Amino acid sequence: FPAILLTALFFMDQNISVRLVNSPDNKLKKGPAYNVDLVALGVITGVLSIFGLPWMCGATVQSMNHVRAMSETRLNPETNEIEIERVTETRLTGFIIHAMLASTVMLLPLIKTI
Repeated sequence: FPAILLTALFFMDQNISVRLVNSPDNKLKKGPAYNVDLVALGVITGVLSIFGLPWMCGATVQSMNHVRAMSETRLNPETNEIEIERVTETRLTGFIIHAMLASTVMLLPLIKTI
């Protein structure tokens, strides 16, 4: 039963993150592998479960902050609001961030001496 609840939580978190990030206000374009993300998340979660590693999730706050960081904005003089002109879309930054987090495992011997 806990696995069913966790599955529902992941599904909802991923879908909420996707809906917020892909808001028309962000002016993102759907790539050819747009719907593969949820399948990839499911496969990765399954593999991580087998090895007893922590699961991944949509991480709504981090996803929204990443979109804002990759956005070019301007002030609309008519509405006096900041509007997104375009977003540089890349998966490389997420990969690099997670690779750096994973590399901290190599620092464990150094951390033990501190």
